[in-house]
Amino acid sequence: MARVALCIRGDMNSRVTIPVALFAALSLLGCDDKKSDSSNEKSASSAADTDKKSAAKKKASKAPVKAVELSESLGIDGPIKGDTAASYKGLKVKAPAGCKADADADQTKAIIKCGERSYEIVPHGDDTESIADLKKAATGSKMDKLGEMYVDDAGAIAWSWSFKGGKENHSFAADAKVGDKTFRCSNKGFGSFDRAYNEALLKSCQSLAE
Repeated sequence: MARVALCIRGDMNSRVTIPVALFAALSLLGCDDKKSDSSNEKSASSAADTDKKSAAKKKASKAPVKAVELSESLGIDGPIKGDTAASYKGLKVKAPAGCKADADADQTKAIIKCGERSYEIVPHGDDTESIADLKKAATGSKMDKLGEMYVDDAGAIAWSWSFKGGKENHSFAADAKVGDKTFRCSNKGFGSFDRAYNEALLKSCQSLAE
């Protein structure tokens, strides 16, 4: 009967011979050390690559949001011709590049238009909701799923949300005081915003001055 060398660790003098049939069975059990070592090395390399990709993804998710600069100075009283025109007289705001001051169709609200995104500036009135009430509405809405309330002050809130769990959007609401007047700014319903632009428009509102 033919015999072959058993592939066990050790030098040549320590090898023993076994029948061919047993050799085939031992081969199925992973007797080939080199093949096993190669497989282990590939598994380790694959695991290391996965760990690196995971770490890179976590690092990217924690990267700071790049701020949008306010480079325009806009006079907002010009476009208003209605009854509220006197409330806006002499007021200016800083805004991102490309934004323009405008008014709504009824000539009652100042609108800061930034391409397809805008926000409104409205004088406080008896029916103006408080910031606290707006926060309750944002956190308790059944239609808009709240993401994160990342600005939460007495006079301003900013948050991320998605309509029925769809694409993420961002909104803000804030009060701006100029002398003895108080104005409400908000951008809900005025377009789709990322966080950086949402925060820029919040700062724009807070820059309101004579």
